[in-house]
Formats: sequence, C-alpha cells, structure tokens
Amino acid sequence: MNDRMQPVETDRRIHRGLDQRGISLLGTLLASLILSVLGSVSLTLAVHEIQGLDRVRQGTQARYLAEAAMQLVIRQVQDQQGPWSRSPFAGTAPWSDVLIDASRPDDDRLLNGNGSGWFHALRDLGRVESLRIVGANRLGVLGTVEVTVSAGTIRKTLRMDMLAHHYPALTAGLQVGQSLGRPEERSAGASLAPALVHWGDVRVKGDLVLSSHNLLPARSALAEVSGRDYGDMLHREDQWTEWWIGGSIVSSQDRPDVASFGGTRHHSNLHVRQESAPGVAMDVWDYETWKRLARRYGTYYVLAKDGLLYPDGGLDAGMGRPAEELLLERHRDGRTDLLFIDTPDQQPPVDGNLIPLTLPIDYLEGVAIVNAHVRWIATGKGRAMPVLTPPIPTVGTSHVSARSSVDLPHINLKGVLSVAGDLMVEGRSRVFGGVMVQRRLWANNSQDSSLEIWYDDDLRHGLVRGLPLVSILPGSLREVY
Repeated sequence: MNDRMQPVETDRRIHRGLDQRGISLLGTLLASLILSVLGSVSLTLAVHEIQGLDRVRQGTQARYLAEAAMQLVIRQVQDQQGPWSRSPFAGTAPWSDVLIDASRPDDDRLLNGNGSGWFHALRDLGRVESLRIVGANRLGVLGTVEVTVSAGTIRKTLRMDMLAHHYPALTAGLQVGQSLGRPEERSAGASLAPALVHWGDVRVKGDLVLSSHNLLPARSALAEVSGRDYGDMLHREDQWTEWWIGGSIVSSQDRPDVASFGGTRHHSNLHVRQESAPGVAMDVWDYETWKRLARRYGTYYVLAKDGLLYPDGGLDAGMGRPAEELLLERHRDGRTDLLFIDTPDQQPPVDGNLIPLTLPIDYLEGVAIVNAHVRWIATGKGRAMPVLTPPIPTVGTSHVSARSSVDLPHINLKGVLSVAGDLMVEGRSRVFGGVMVQRRLWANNSQDSSLEIWYDDDLRHGLVRGLPLVSILPGSLREVY
C-alpha cells in the first residue's frame, strides 16, 4: 500500500515545484513589462521635455530677435534713414507705408543677407520674415510697427506703437537773461569779447558790456563759412548772426549808439534797446519738464550745500561726488544723455536756492541743465569734429542752399548748456550747440577767457542731443500670434 502511494506523492511534489517556478516566471515577466512601460514613459516624457525646452528657447530667441528688429526701426526712423524714413505714416494694414517681406528674394537679402543684411549679426537667433509699418489712429503716435520672425520651428509676430517726442526748440546760439559782460571786466586792453556766436543769433535782455566795438562781428553774405575763431579772421563777419540787445552797449568808448560801432552799414545786425518794444524773445525751457525727462531718460543729481552732487535726489552720507569726478567719468564712458543738476531743496530755482558750482570741462556732449551759479573752467583743448552749417543763403535771392560740412577744432561742449544762475567762463571755451543763461554771463578777462559758440541749426527744430526722438509707447508692445 505504501509502495503504491509513493509515486503519487512524488508527482505531487513535481507539479508543485513546476507551479511555483511558473508563478516566478510570470512575476518576472510582469515586472519586466512594468519596468519597460515605466522606462518608455520616462523616455517619452524626457523627449517631450527636451522638445518643450527647445521650443521655449526658440520662442525666447524669436522674442529677442523681434524686439531687436523693432529697436532698429526706431533708430532708423529717428535718424530719418532707410525706407521707413517717410514719416508721418498714414497707411493701414492692407496698404502699409512700409512692407519688407523676406518671401521676396531682394527683401530677404535686405533683411537677412550674409554680411549686408540689417540683421545678419543676429542670424544665429533666427530670421526676420517681414517688417510692416502703418499709420496710427492715436494722437501723438507716429506709427505702428509689426515684425514677424522665425527661430527654428517657432514663428512670432510682435506689434508696437512708436511714440514721437517733441522737445523745446533753441532758436539762438546764446541767450542771456540779464547782462552779457561786467563793467569791472571792461579794461581797455582786453582783446576778447565775453561771448561771440557764429551761425546764429545772440539775445541779451540787459546790457552788452565790451572793451571795444571792434570785437563785434558784422553780418555779410560774403563772409567765409569755416571753423575759424573770430580772432583769427581779418574781418569779423558771419552770414547768420544777429545781435538783439534789450538794454544798451557799454564800452570804453562810452557811446552806446549803433553809429559808434562802425555805422549802420557795417553793423545792421546790431539791435539795441529792444526790451521795451518789441522786446527780446527768449526761449523757455521749463524746469519741471526737463527734470521729468532727466529722471526718465538721463542722469539726475542734486547739488547739496557741501558742493557735492548726489545721484537721484538721495542725500545719504558718503554718496556725494565732486563735479570734476563725474564729468571725467561721463567723458570716459562716452555718455551723451541728459544731465540735470538740481537745487539743494529740489525746487525751481530762485534767489535763495542757487549756490556756486565749478564745472571743469575738457569735453562734454549732450544737454546739461544746471540749476546753480556756474564757474566754467576750460581744462583742455576739447575735440575736433565735422559739423553741418545752417542752410546757406543764396546771394541776391530768398532761397537757401544745402547745408555744408565744416571741421571745428577744440570743441569743449557739443550740445546745450542751460544755467539757471550766473555763468562765469575761465579759459577759452568752444561750443557747438547753444548756451542759455538766466542771469549774467561774463568772462574772466584776467585769464584771457572767452566763450565762442557755433550754433547747431538742428536745435531750431527741437532736435536735442542725448534724448530719444522716437520710442516705444509704454504698454503697446504685444505679441499678436
């Protein structure tokens, strides 16, 4: 009996072992399947993440490329260059003022051409597909720019409105609110006038103080147009200059009438005693306007009573810097933005808040609004530069010819200096642009000093250096698709 049951028991053990090994194999296969699925899912997710990151990168590149294209358009419109210089713009979307489409071979070379295209330096980021400018229906908006770019598989279109800025004009090379020159500087041996102007007008509300009538330039249509000082000319003449004096002319000759200055034939450009009627017209550069512009686009300092300049109006201890240091830094960095120096109480200039400030200037470029009594020291020879004259009148007619290029040597200021108080000049200072002084201006003749100005005719149209004429309207930059 036992012998017959032994094989059965053995078979049962064999089948039991086979069942256990089958379950183990099935569990192994199931685990392998689960791991394979998890691996596939992880790989798929990783691939999608890489693709997503790549799309984000391409989208970012496309955004940067589109914004760079818009900045170029703004610069070209501001400089009146390129096909988009035909402003104001009046077109609509179907009839754009400017449309440059890379689907056309010539336009593609213009936009993306290797070495010659406007955006060839950005070709590693992508391609500019089209540029479009149309008119705007909002007051003060110059036009609407739409740019389409592609980076890899991403294509973006951005749109923004161009805001046109209008700045006050400067219509004379020199404007003085009180007197030009001081009687105590009126020595008979002095060989220099306190200030002289080429290519533009002089307007003085008070008296003009000179040591000699021979210092004044006459106006002549035959005068040379050059960068020479009046002191180097055989005859002091200019084609544009007019002198408007509100008071009288005081000189060592003690004769304020026009005839004592060479006669009306030679000095028909000299107009005295204008203050009562018709008056001497002075340009108004509003304090609050320029202060706001400086805080937004330029550099703003407060002149404290310790004589130091503090940035952004904060008078924290240790933050003040001397003017000489700031001007040297500005010159070294090549900055040309608006420089605004405020009164100690940061209020509009009056008698009680104007304090002295010394400005040692070798070379300064841009617009400087200084609310102080300024002592301007010419510390170097400045720079030589080519400039454009005003339109040259045609002799015997009312027509004017194109502006010509002239080389000016030893320019210390290229731009505008506006002084709310007095201005005293030490050394020979040369300006291409204009100077405004709300009170008195004189030169320290004991230092053989003078101020000579070549008027920049662009200022007549409000074209001010260092300030944007066109910018992006805040809040108008948007992604279309």
